[in-house]
Amino acid sequence: MKTILYFFGIVTLLLVGCEQRLNQSSEELGSDTFFHQSGGSGTIYSSRKLHRTILPNVLRYVFNDTYIVAVQKPDSAMLQAWVASELNTGKERFTDLLLVADSLIAHDPYYKSIFSRDTNYWIIDNRTHTLFGPLEYNEYLQKRDSLKIPRELEL
Repeated sequence: MKTILYFFGIVTLLLVGCEQRLNQSSEELGSDTFFHQSGGSGTIYSSRKLHRTILPNVLRYVFNDTYIVAVQKPDSAMLQAWVASELNTGKERFTDLLLVADSLIAHDPYYKSIFSRDTNYWIIDNRTHTLFGPLEYNEYLQKRDSLKIPRELEL
């Protein structure tokens, strides 16, 4: 009986692992910036560490050579895991890093601003490598107008 349970446990782990790999996708958005989706969680990040990063969960985005426009619904568990993995040097236990990440998210003004609303809007200017956000919807519309972002880049 133990052997059968062990076998089914291994098969289940293999199937879950395969499903997670199948649910991953990446797309280059230009200017060293990428969208990565894994298991329903989307992130926009630059190949430059922690530069021009829109943290989980990016719901939609549109882009051209000049701009990337995105909408985000912040997810605290995904963000906590992401921050912990960014802090990981390989010397700490991941559970300890999760506690540090939780404290950072709770006290850092940047993270507090992300969680101050249910939905955030973001604009990346690829020419200047500038990230605008998190923005409320009205702020987003004003910034779009001031940057003269074309209509075809509507969310």
